[in-house]
Amino acid sequence: MAAVTCTRPSEFSLILNLPIELIFTFPLQALARLACCCSYLAESLQEQIEAARRPTLLQGLAKKVPSFLVSAGALSIEWDAMRVAGEAHPPSAPPNASLGSRLMWDRAALDAYELEEAAAAAWDNNGRFVAHGFSVVGLSGNPIGRRGVQALCPVIKAMGSSLCDLQLQACAIDDHCVVVLCNALQGVHNGALQRLWLGSNDIGDGGCGAIVSALEHSAALSRSLQVLSLGDNRIGDVGAHALATAIATGRMQNGKQLWIAGNPRMTIAGQAALARACVDWGGLLQLITTVHVEM
Repeated sequence: MAAVTCTRPSEFSLILNLPIELIFTFPLQALARLACCCSYLAESLQEQIEAARRPTLLQGLAKKVPSFLVSAGALSIEWDAMRVAGEAHPPSAPPNASLGSRLMWDRAALDAYELEEAAAAAWDNNGRFVAHGFSVVGLSGNPIGRRGVQALCPVIKAMGSSLCDLQLQACAIDDHCVVVLCNALQGVHNGALQRLWLGSNDIGDGGCGAIVSALEHSAALSRSLQVLSLGDNRIGDVGAHALATAIATGRMQNGKQLWIAGNPRMTIAGQAALARACVDWGGLLQLITTVHVEM
């Protein structure tokens, strides 16, 4: 049990009730300094809590270490130590790389500038890519927009065949962003992207056309893509018919789900065209929409 009492105008006493009572007397100014120190510590702790909500770069051996890119399955301690220490010829990928690693920054209040900083740290000072082994990248709920997508695309290309699931829902993505993103996906010649989540953005017929073009020009993407989420956008019948043609001609060979619910510009005719294409291709591609479409 402890108590603080003012014994004189210029002093205070800290009383500890132990088996014997201990009384410590300090100048009153010390109490003010202690209060200021506690206030500073509280503010510092709050800043650290806020900073922990978003990826940060740590300093290590006089250079930045992208520790937020490191997961237990992505980088081994030995490989990371070699990279930090500036090993002349470290392996191109960590010895214990795992395709089960997930990089999830959903709703982290991450803006385009912070994503640029994070993307730049995917390469070390010698230009070697260090973000190996991630199969899932989740950025949903962050307003990264055009600038953020532009920064993300080189990382996507460098990840190559490890990336299987890309989550960019509610990221302020428009048609221009989709064109840039699809160009990056086409550049991954050994790509294995299975799930592409682009719902709750501002994608219209132009963005839908860019996706169709990517499926037509990338055999790897056409073969690997299984889930395409385009719900809650502004895609109309033009985009729906273009996507239906791509599906009917086998441009989504192993497709399982196509999400189009929540596109108010798409009429029943556009949805019916997509439904017919899914059935014509073999009925293995499930169309997820808000209405029941009769064919």
